[in-house]
Amino acid sequence: MTGERAVAGIIPFATEQVVSEPHLLWLVQRFSDVPAAEDWLSHGERAQMARLAVPKRARDWKLGRWTAKLAVLAALREGAQAPPLTSLEIAADPGGAPVVLLWGARTRFTLSLSHSREQGLCAIDPAGGPVGCDIEFVEPRSPQFTADYFTPAEVSALAAVPMAERPLVVTLVWSAKESALKALGEGLRRDTRSVEVSLKEQEAGRTWQALAVRCLESRRDFRGWWRPDGEYVLTMVGDPRASEPRALHPLSITPDAELKQRRSD
Repeated sequence: MTGERAVAGIIPFATEQVVSEPHLLWLVQRFSDVPAAEDWLSHGERAQMARLAVPKRARDWKLGRWTAKLAVLAALREGAQAPPLTSLEIAADPGGAPVVLLWGARTRFTLSLSHSREQGLCAIDPAGGPVGCDIEFVEPRSPQFTADYFTPAEVSALAAVPMAERPLVVTLVWSAKESALKALGEGLRRDTRSVEVSLKEQEAGRTWQALAVRCLESRRDFRGWWRPDGEYVLTMVGDPRASEPRALHPLSITPDAELKQRRSD
């Protein structure tokens, strides 16, 4: 395989190297990417999924786990072998934030998950720093929405945005807030007006545009980025020193493809 490594019974992964400076890694997957079979889930994940009685909740949960596992595999880069999908488990800490277990042991990675309609997003900080991500479908939201959830400074800045651009900008600010609240480890349990988003001037030719988020109570700052993706907008926040997010490129591996690889070897 050109540009790949493969070992019998082990999922191949791309050989592109990941640099060590502070950065976030990201991956998007769709519902159509998720295998119908569940043999890629760990025992713990299967038990958790069995407790999800609402079909949509189970579907969203599977999308998140699939996206996260492919992202972690692509980020690990452990020599010539990547561990099998079942050795990875996306569990939750006492506060509900996702954690990555490899063979039952917690890894250094921190990650964040989000989904909207048909797409799921995972962001990883390989160094274990703060990370939050969000994906949102761009659609109009009422003035009452911004009055309820945005800070006075955000509402004031929004007034200068042309009406045609407001659905994108409102969705973007809301998404950045969700990302920041995840990076703080609290999610929407915390008042969305406790964090304030500042959009930077857009730079032509850049895949990701810059933003900043500040926690108004602690004065803690996060560096953030956003990008449009068709009808969606993606946002991420992380360490103030971090560079622009970098896309992960895992192979299109399914349990069936893995089985065929074992048989061929």
